[in-house]
Amino acid sequence: MLIKKSHREGDVVSVKLTNDGELLARFESDNADTVTVSKPMRVVIVDRAGNIGLIPWINTGVCNMVDLPKTQIIVCVPAIQDYADQYIEGTTGIALAK
Repeated sequence: MLIKKSHREGDVVSVKLTNDGELLARFESDNADTVTVSKPMRVVIVDRAGNIGLIPWINTGVCNMVDLPKTQIIVCVPAIQDYADQYIEGTTGIALAK
């Protein structure tokens, strides 16, 4: 029997939404109906090579903590480390050593 481990608070996760949008965010918690994330950023493709950029998910409001309905989520997985690092640098202003 497989036991699915939940993400830990503070993990950077990639969330694929039913509208085909993709977010990078910090996982906070989840329950039967929602996944709570903080500082969600929308993933956008910036060139033909497939490089990504991150822009605010909500452009005109404060969006520090969001409850995403599980009915709107296809999958929530740990972010690839390079993208997690880019997210951390973009949301905190802290440059990570490479």
